[in-house]
Amino acid sequence: MATTRTKNLRLIVSDNLSSEAKANLYAIDRFAEILLKLNEHNIFVGNSSQEIVEVDTGSVGDVEASDVSGLTLKNVRDNQFDFNNAASTFQIKADRKGRITEIAAKPIAITASQITDFLQAVDDITGVDIENGKPTYTPQSKGAIVLDNSVNPPVLYVSKDKTAPSDWLAFRPAPTAVKKKFTVTAQDILNGYLTLTTGQVIPNSVVAFLDRIPLFEGANEDYTVTYMPNGDVRLVFGPNLLDENLANEIFRITYWTP
Repeated sequence: MATTRTKNLRLIVSDNLSSEAKANLYAIDRFAEILLKLNEHNIFVGNSSQEIVEVDTGSVGDVEASDVSGLTLKNVRDNQFDFNNAASTFQIKADRKGRITEIAAKPIAITASQITDFLQAVDDITGVDIENGKPTYTPQSKGAIVLDNSVNPPVLYVSKDKTAPSDWLAFRPAPTAVKKKFTVTAQDILNGYLTLTTGQVIPNSVVAFLDRIPLFEGANEDYTVTYMPNGDVRLVFGPNLLDENLANEIFRITYWTP
């Protein structure tokens, strides 16, 4: 009965209102009806005829209604993601509305060449230039490590302090002893040398014997050692060994390689 009286009262009042006021009253009336019907399973949207219609939440995709928070976006993940892994970066996927739908942790694994100015930064930290086989800069920190690849075998430098260039300590691989026996030919004597090896020989490490007689190295002695541009290391005969009668004699030679 109260509802009927309310409707009749709206009709009486509306008869005395302007058209604009009637439209506003109608909108308020429709909104009151919507509030009475709103629940957690339905929302109301405007249709193409500018009418407010009831829509099931299952048909509107990303939006859901809640009696606690009203309208909200639907969850796209079952759990939250924790951004606290310093050893990983994150691969993120988003849908067409910009919502993140997938996050995966990926290990950080890139080479030094992919880091801008990495090599220059390392050089700045260690503060070392190699010149004539020796560091020229004062180390910037204790325990800095630099590998000099300009020589073969490479030399490792480690700083014991940071006060002077002399604080760099050099570490080289242990040398290897080599023993060889040559039977000298007439052509070797004509050439004036024996090729000991194609590779590195530690200077002043060559010791030569004519059979079992020791020979001496030096400019005015029995032989000298010459390092050729192609890598050959030669034992060059002195005047005493340029004797054709030494053909077929045995030369025993030892030396050290790096």
